[in-house]
Amino acid sequence: MPQGWLGKTATIHRLGFGLGMGITVIMLTLAWLGPTPLVRLENTFLDFRFKLRGDRPVGHEVVLVVVDEKSLKELGRWSQGDRTGHYLCRTRGH
Repeated sequence: MPQGWLGKTATIHRLGFGLGMGITVIMLTLAWLGPTPLVRLENTFLDFRFKLRGDRPVGHEVVLVVVDEKSLKELGRWSQGDRTGHYLCRTRGH
């Protein structure tokens, strides 16, 4: 009768099962504690990824549209959607 991979198949299965159960218990404990530890862990990894990526040049894709009282009187209530913002950016020279 063959013994499997160097006779250690049962040991490998137990190790894999134990590792899987350990990770599951850790994740369930973190979820039970609330989102704070998981969010902190996610933010740490996100910060690390941004540091690995490095700086990127700033583009001109973002425009800040300030709506004041005078603009509200002139254009009406600000619920027209994206088309009005696009029109304002084009007509104001930005």
